[in-house]
Amino acid sequence: MDTDFVERSFSEKVKAIRLFYCLTFRETAKLLHYKSPANISFMEKVPMVNKPSFSLLFEMQQLYGLSLDWLMGMD
Repeated sequence: MDTDFVERSFSEKVKAIRLFYCLTFRETAKLLHYKSPANISFMEKVPMVNKPSFSLLFEMQQLYGLSLDWLMGMD
């Protein structure tokens, strides 16, 4: 699978989730245990400045009730 596609898909989904729940960067960062809201902003940009860790993916899966396959664009 094309790495650029996965990265773009993930970035778009992070932003879509945040906007769907009407969350700010600060609120999202707090929910995902990041110290800086900039980390969330960086994940929404392509190319991503900060790549997600497995623990972040797992946390997003649990918090939002999403599948890892969907988050990574493998649906």
